[in-house]
Amino acid sequence: MSKLLVITHPEVAIKPAQPVPAWGLNAMGHGRALPLGIDPLLGENDRSATGYLPHEEFEAAANAFFEQPDASFCGWETAVEA
Repeated sequence: MSKLLVITHPEVAIKPAQPVPAWGLNAMGHGRALPLGIDPLLGENDRSATGYLPHEEFEAAANAFFEQPDASFCGWETAVEA
């Protein structure tokens, strides 16, 4: 039987100059990964529409996204659509 382990909030190497889908795990994230194969198609969420957001802006956007799941934040897809 195969198992799929999904890490929903990995420790990523934030690189503002790179598109978000190209970000990988940082050293802590690699240290926490189990010795399993990694499917590159199951990478970081595609946040191309948002691009890089500084931490405080990201937190505000995430809060709005989940607090109002039927509303679009800055024209992005709603939480319900996602």
